[in-house]
Amino acid sequence: MAPEVREKSGVWYRLNRWREEQITSRRRPTYGDLVRQYIALNRMERFEKIPQVRYINFLAEFLAERMGTTRAEAIAAWKHLKKLDAPKNYASWARAQAKPKGHHSRPQRPENPVKPPKPCKTPQPKQTKRRIRGKVVAG
Repeated sequence: MAPEVREKSGVWYRLNRWREEQITSRRRPTYGDLVRQYIALNRMERFEKIPQVRYINFLAEFLAERMGTTRAEAIAAWKHLKKLDAPKNYASWARAQAKPKGHHSRPQRPENPVKPPKPCKTPQPKQTKRRIRGKVVAG
């Protein structure tokens, strides 16, 4: 039907949700309907993001909204968000940051400043001496 169509990630999930929606609303999709919907889904530029509360989604939104921030800052924000009584997404974190901290809000523990990671020290090989044909050689 459409040889130029290449399968995209997430198509089967969305096709099954579409099929379930059709059946729930008492429509009986035919095989042809499924094929047409499959092709239409594969031709879409981008899929709408499936809302999930996930660490990786928070990091992606945080870094996209706050250009110039580091991954360490995003992780610190996630850890702060986990302590809050709020949905675990970027919008909730942003709302919590915008609230004035007065005597009406719950007292919160002070946040630890984000420390940059320590530089990795590559161990240097030990200088060893060995004996080759009666002579001591470094190496």
